Amino acid sequence: MRTFRIQAVRLLWAALAAILAACCLSCCRAESGAFSCRLVRDITSYSENTFHGTAPAAGAYRITVRDDTTVYRELEGRIEQAGAFEIPWDGTGFNEERLDPRAYLIETVLRADDGTEYTDSFRKASEYSAQAVNYALPSATTLNLRDTGAWFLEAKAVMDGTLEAEWIPEGAEGPEKTGRMAISGGKAQRFSYKALAGSYRPKEGSYTLRIYDGKNPGYGKDIRIEVIDREVEAAPIGITEEFMPGENDSPADIWRKMMLPSVVVDIGFHQHQKIYETPDRKAKSLGTVHGQTQGLKVIALEGTWAKVGAWNHETGAYVEGWVPKSVLKTETPQTDYGLLFDKQTQVLTVFHQGEIYDTLKISTGLGEEKKLYQETSAGSFLTGYHRNSFSSNGKKFDYVIQYDGGNMIHQIPYYWGNGKKNFAAGTDQLGTKASHGCIRIQAEPSENKGINAYWLWTHIPYHTRVIVLEGAGEGADQP
Repeated sequence: MRTFRIQAVRLLWAALAAILAACCLSCCRAESGAFSCRLVRDITSYSENTFHGTAPAAGAYRITVRDDTTVYRELEGRIEQAGAFEIPWDGTGFNEERLDPRAYLIETVLRADDGTEYTDSFRKASEYSAQAVNYALPSATTLNLRDTGAWFLEAKAVMDGTLEAEWIPEGAEGPEKTGRMAISGGKAQRFSYKALAGSYRPKEGSYTLRIYDGKNPGYGKDIRIEVIDREVEAAPIGITEEFMPGENDSPADIWRKMMLPSVVVDIGFHQHQKIYETPDRKAKSLGTVHGQTQGLKVIALEGTWAKVGAWNHETGAYVEGWVPKSVLKTETPQTDYGLLFDKQTQVLTVFHQGEIYDTLKISTGLGEEKKLYQETSAGSFLTGYHRNSFSSNGKKFDYVIQYDGGNMIHQIPYYWGNGKKNFAAGTDQLGTKASHGCIRIQAEPSENKGINAYWLWTHIPYHTRVIVLEGAGEGADQP
């Protein structure tokens, strides 16, 4: 019996030794192929950042740019044969987001066609960025030469520079006019038609407006513009259709409602208009709504007054009351995109030209006792201006678009410290009510199209339709 036990122990040790030897052989095989993947110089966003390396075999690669908490970019592709290779990269994160100046860990995995996995990693700093236009978005895709003062372009560039504005008629090989204007780096700015074109007066027709900085023209933006030259009467104030989606509405139904005109109050973005209980300025106020972007449901017209329905700013509750007809005007949404925010599911659905494009995780406002104004009000809105980043309670908020008074659509907050961003708290709150009224958007790319808060900020123009649906148990007062 004792001999049997000794032999069993020896067999066990032999088996363990064989397993260890196999593991060591596998590890050695993964590293012995002289696989390498490196950058020659520091990272420069919006520039050529070519990875150079040597592969022991053909296979699929994945390059990950990250820090301890966040992945900023993943590059995937194939190396077709063993030997030296080059992989181009523009030095940016997802959706061409500039990388902040600091150090990054870059990890490369090559899975060879025979199943062997090779790895390499290194750290590299991002100290500088080339010039680039992050976004250039028109206030409308139609420019009426009879009212050029109402039209503007929102734009942001990485650094101070001079933007070129080329007006290229459809079918032409080059610009008919080139305007130039100074831009301050890192700031959301608006440029008038005069700033872009001076005294130039294009003919009616379709144009490409190309915006770029001559220091790095490859990172500009092309915009389609339809030029008209005729009087357009302001849309009258009338009884509105139902503009909020119903439970059984199809995507086509929702898109049709997104494209309806908006009756708004013609006061400042942050100013408040009272909704009166009766058509009398001395009557009780049922609540207030914001100017320019908050859509009102017009229920009835009586003389100089309009009976309207909307979700008030103070509590987020739906109310119906009266406002002077003289303070109302009708606005038309842009037709490329529409945003549907569902407070019950905490999901944003992005529409593009009538079709569902993608979905994103969100976090809306949490109304608390004596702070009911923190509830994200339901309703139909239009986006306002792009805004600069801001900080609050030690947290940073980037990629800001105003849409309802002081309420914004922006990226989830992050803490900045030890040379890195920490999105952990903001990410954990996605899918819940947590903000002070604003709508927070996920930072990481979506699983479908790979869009995120930065993508929204660089693609969603002024006067894009925003619809916010009530959450479970809310809106009981709405008829």
